[in-house]
Amino acid sequence: MAKESKDEWRGDAPVGLRRFADQFITVGRDALDCYYKREKKLPAFGFLSEIASEIAPEAIYYNFLHGIELGLKAYLLKFGAATIGSLRRNFGHDLKRLLCEACAYGLRQRCPRLSDKHIDVIRTSSSLYKGKEFEYIRIGAVTQPLIGDVAEAAETLLADLKNWK
Repeated sequence: MAKESKDEWRGDAPVGLRRFADQFITVGRDALDCYYKREKKLPAFGFLSEIASEIAPEAIYYNFLHGIELGLKAYLLKFGAATIGSLRRNFGHDLKRLLCEACAYGLRQRCPRLSDKHIDVIRTSSSLYKGKEFEYIRIGAVTQPLIGDVAEAAETLLADLKNWK
């Protein structure tokens, strides 16, 4: 394998964005593990005890979803016809559109472990992520995907991206 140059590690290069994606996903995984450990020590109250392992604080969702965004953008920089500027201008934080574009450039073939379930979780999370629902306080109920599914989608995407050729 050829050694990567220093320029490839910049934040506007595919390897650099993939590295940032890895950092966000790793922080998300560490935070989720700590959250699970803390939740086991809390007293169980009715239905809340049943869903404690299926949801998590918004900041944890954000880390996984931001990692997905950066991973998809890294993929499009590597295999698509995109620059970092065009990705920011044309896609912003829209995971659904980024995913669709990445699929058009062979994402499913290059990331074979990314299942239909993972794709669905990313699509389902897109409007919440794009709408900054995981960054700012919101009023009212919001249906969000299960945190385990989001974590699995993020980790699977990144694992396959680390193997790109």
